[in-house]
Amino acid sequence: MVVLNIGVKALATVAIVVCAAAAHATNLPAPEGEVVLTVSGDLALTNDGDAAVFDMAMLETIGTNEFETTTIWTDGPQTFKGTTLMTLMQALGVENGTIRATAINDYSVEIPVTDAVKNGALIAFERNGDKITVRETVRYGSFTPII
Repeated sequence: MVVLNIGVKALATVAIVVCAAAAHATNLPAPEGEVVLTVSGDLALTNDGDAAVFDMAMLETIGTNEFETTTIWTDGPQTFKGTTLMTLMQALGVENGTIRATAINDYSVEIPVTDAVKNGALIAFERNGDKITVRETVRYGSFTPII
């Protein structure tokens, strides 16, 4: 089982649990900034015991995507930027299983790892060039960080 927790002042709290098998763990670099993502469990890559911890720079290094969309909560087109769920799962060597995403209000949903596809779910940390805050996340809905 892999447990992924996202949570910081700048991001809404999201927990993702992945039940999967991964290869023997090797090391990721250590984060230099504030940890915004912690993943623990059966991972191919770790940097904190059996966990993988990421700061924002590390998430940006593994890859980011942007897309523009409209929402019922905002006026006009919005541009979201973040790391795709597919990129994160690939970076950690997770190939199958189930992801359980839990919102700040403890609502959760299970997502098959096979749904983590190109141009799929995005763990968004910016909207229109500004960091997404917990307050904004509550305003946009339970799973705004995962779009």
